[in-house]
Amino acid sequence: MDGWRQWALVASAALACAAWAAGTGESALGETRTTLEQWVQTHQLLSRTRADWAKDQDLLEQTRALFQRELKSLDEQVARLETNQVAMAGERTAAEAQDTLFRAALDGVRGPLAQVETRIKTLEPIFPPVLRSTLQPLLNRLPTTPQPTNVTVAARLQAVLTLLSEIDKFNGTLTLVEETRPGPQGKAVAVDVLYAGLAQAWFVDKTATFAGVGIPGPTGWNWTSRPEVANAVARAIRVYRNELPAAFVALPLELP
Repeated sequence: MDGWRQWALVASAALACAAWAAGTGESALGETRTTLEQWVQTHQLLSRTRADWAKDQDLLEQTRALFQRELKSLDEQVARLETNQVAMAGERTAAEAQDTLFRAALDGVRGPLAQVETRIKTLEPIFPPVLRSTLQPLLNRLPTTPQPTNVTVAARLQAVLTLLSEIDKFNGTLTLVEETRPGPQGKAVAVDVLYAGLAQAWFVDKTATFAGVGIPGPTGWNWTSRPEVANAVARAIRVYRNELPAAFVALPLELP
């Protein structure tokens, strides 16, 4: 409807111009034509401007929507970051509390740990070679003096616990090994040694003529020649190796 009104106005203006031109002459008609052309150009420019504005308005709307989505995403990220920071602060507080307890516990075992290390070192002389070969790497980790030492309490505690476990394992079983003992003529003789933990041991050579008993002492094992027990020790070793049926074998016991 607006278009019809615009063209009606244009036609009315044109008729008015024509009537006026008829009264004023050709020069006025030329001016009227020029004015009319300028008006049409202005109208076209206005129409293009409105069309361009409509396009720009759509682009601006899309841009605004994009910025709103980005802003919402940033708000969500900030919210998550704040939540994570709160969680991290809680975890850090818990970790610091646990570290404090751990350090207090280590300080509490420092004194008893030094006593256990000293006790283990006093037992070193009675560790048979087969046991010492297992314990030596752990023994090397013990400080020569409890304080001062660069070895951490945690490392010392781990070494001590492993040492005690290995010592207890050996002390609770029978262990058969091959060693050498000074023979009757003073020469070294290869013998089988049956250790009953760290409490007692018996040895016998391959001919079952050279035998004896060992007991631990303050400076190491004390070995006593006992030829009369050779057969009993040899029989016990054969039972241990499953070369004979299981049976009770009487062996001599000596107290340190």
